[in-house]
Amino acid sequence: IETWEHLHNIRQNLDAHFVLNNDLDENTAGYTTYVKDGATLANDGKGWEPIGDSATEFIGNFNGGGHAIKAMEINRPSQDEIGLFGRIGTSGEIVRLGLSVDISDGSNGAGGNFLVGALAGDNLGTIKETYVRGLVIGTTYVGGLVGSNNGTIENSYTTASAKGNIVAGFAGFNSGTIINSYSTGIIAPAMKGDTYGEFIAETEGGTVTNSYFELENLSITFSAAGTSKTPVQMKTLSTFSNWDFDTIWAIKEGASVSYPYLQNAVEQPVPGLVEYFAGGKGTTSDPFQIKTWEHLHNIRNASNAHFKLMNDLDPATDGYSNYVEDENGLVNKGYGWRYIPSFTGTLSGAHSEGVYMIKGLKIYLPTAKTFLGLFANLGPSAIISDLMFVDAEITGNNGVGIIAGNSSGVLLRVGA
Repeated sequence: IETWEHLHNIRQNLDAHFVLNNDLDENTAGYTTYVKDGATLANDGKGWEPIGDSATEFIGNFNGGGHAIKAMEINRPSQDEIGLFGRIGTSGEIVRLGLSVDISDGSNGAGGNFLVGALAGDNLGTIKETYVRGLVIGTTYVGGLVGSNNGTIENSYTTASAKGNIVAGFAGFNSGTIINSYSTGIIAPAMKGDTYGEFIAETEGGTVTNSYFELENLSITFSAAGTSKTPVQMKTLSTFSNWDFDTIWAIKEGASVSYPYLQNAVEQPVPGLVEYFAGGKGTTSDPFQIKTWEHLHNIRNASNAHFKLMNDLDPATDGYSNYVEDENGLVNKGYGWRYIPSFTGTLSGAHSEGVYMIKGLKIYLPTAKTFLGLFANLGPSAIISDLMFVDAEITGNNGVGIIAGNSSGVLLRVGA
């Protein structure tokens, strides 16, 4: 498979074996014929025609070869079994493939009816090492990866957003097997009272093992299966202790973090990539590097690590208007800097010609019941050294300081 016409022609050989030799996108031959021409969807405004259905299932093998199918669009609101594949039969297999889709009417309405998923409306076969991103909107049994899973899905993930009246981030319905997979997309029920789940909306038998979904508040979950994890946990290697990070999965940890991604079908950029710090590994010999106010804020995500300031931080430094003060006054609902609750690592501002400074730190919490400062609490192992604070304004109640409200640690060559 090297063109959109080749991909379309799979439907002529539903029991054959295929391999994708390159990415397919809007610049690949055949896109205007089979997906979209300018602003107009192909096939009389319906876009991509799903491969296979309940009468003619895909029962072959599709090896993505680590490549991606991008810019796929579908708008078939009255049609069932919607996705790249309409239905994957029991002997069908999809492996090592990336997919970017928009299944919608273009105005936040359904792009499919019953059984709607990015990769497949209905899966009875096997899906391995596959990822999906984009938007999936359908009516009933809608999922970021598949509308319904009655087969096996292993080592796959989706960051796609999904919407419908029975909808979930990974699969709208599951009676099959799901292993070592995750979802992080935004889920939206079409109407109040609709059935939805962060990972699975409805189950009937089936198993879900070592599979996770992202949730800010772990105490509130509506998923029929899967395990909830916070955004920080979803970017932490130890969360996925039973996964194969030798040959199948990878994850970024350290100065930059990410969700897990596939070694044999690498999404670019890798999913959830965030630059917490400018560099470093957080060790004493190679501390995390702080260059912006965002980097300083992110200390809270590795509060026992080692840090080094690489330049002055002042109101002209990137991030000040997001984390301290903008043209309208203090940010964070008028409270200014969000103090770092506790710190047990080290922070140094030393450089070859002296020390760096933090200028313009501001907090306004006059009725606060906790300690206030850059840090609320410094633990016994914390060391703050070679650092100057200028023009700091900290307003609190009890236990107020520029560096910390309460300290059991060590301050060396620090001034204000």
